[in-house]
Amino acid sequence: MHGPRRASAWAGTPARTPRQTSLVDHRLKNFEAEARRAFGFLVELGFTPTVQIPEDTDRRPIVLTVRFAGTMAAVEASLTLAFGGEDYVQTTISSVDGVRELTPHVARKGNEVRKALGILAEQTRTELTIG
Repeated sequence: MHGPRRASAWAGTPARTPRQTSLVDHRLKNFEAEARRAFGFLVELGFTPTVQIPEDTDRRPIVLTVRFAGTMAAVEASLTLAFGGEDYVQTTISSVDGVRELTPHVARKGNEVRKALGILAEQTRTELTIG
């Protein structure tokens, strides 16, 4: 017999007992904060961040997106938890010049997510020709 179910710290999602699979991957919990940190220069330039949290975190693929909307461009940083451990971080830049998808980076662990976001943020800065 397992103890009582506790409330999770993530968006009201119920916690699971130890014998069950973790309901919310730690990368999902931390992704928004990590993306806001890596792409903070966009917020300083007036971009507005919003997050799209997936409704169902029990079924893959799961895609969590943080969108930074500006007057002339929008930048979306996404964490995709796919099948068979093919998890990655990707950034898409939409502007008056078109849509550009930057090369996705593997993100199987939290430190890989941070590293990928840092690389993609620098590439975004270059693409948008920001100092």
